[in-house]
Amino acid sequence: MSFRITNSQVGSFAGWAATGGVTVLTGDFNRDNRTDIALVRQEAGWQTVPVALSNGNGGFTITNQAVGSFAGWAATSGVTALTGDFNGDNRTDIALVRQEAGWQTVPVALSNGNGGFTITNAPVGDFANWAATSGVTALTGDFNRDNRTDIALVRQEAGWQTVPVALSNGNGGFNITNAPVGDFANWAATSGVKVLTGDFSGDRRTDIALVRQEAGWQTVPIAIST
Repeated sequence: MSFRITNSQVGSFAGWAATGGVTVLTGDFNRDNRTDIALVRQEAGWQTVPVALSNGNGGFTITNQAVGSFAGWAATSGVTALTGDFNGDNRTDIALVRQEAGWQTVPVALSNGNGGFTITNAPVGDFANWAATSGVTALTGDFNRDNRTDIALVRQEAGWQTVPVALSNGNGGFNITNAPVGDFANWAATSGVKVLTGDFSGDRRTDIALVRQEAGWQTVPIAIST
């Protein structure tokens, strides 16, 4: 395996990336089958989401469009920024899950294909409170095989017997489920466990696997999505 090295200028994008509190995210934001780079600042001060759209030769076209209230929500304490195709248009979007108490919604920036976004902020009921529970890991995947990205919550502390899932409905909103998972919940709460997603059964639905990185297990538990 060898590589062709590029090192293209990106103008102001380099300075924006070096700003305090910036989370760097990747995805195909304009549906050209090339990976782009987005910057979400998780401290106050920005009103935009800069995007470096890949031009295919190692260089980028830079955009920096306003995202309204989404910028302030991203800067709220305890927020995790997640990427996925939440409306099934083959463009990468950005969702915000707050893992501290106070929100009742999951804001989503739906990519419009030119580096800009359409903002939604739909209620998610109890899912918001579950996301704010201590020890919860938020995961993305297509858990129901509808070609839209969903969000699952796995608690890695004792106390839960379920895995809540916010199933994307295609317009920035979600339908909430909270199905029992038996012993899987306790295994997830075991010390040293890493939670991973993937299609382990080959049915085009996302599953969840647990790999313990401390001694004591001889198995890899998997929650296969039904």
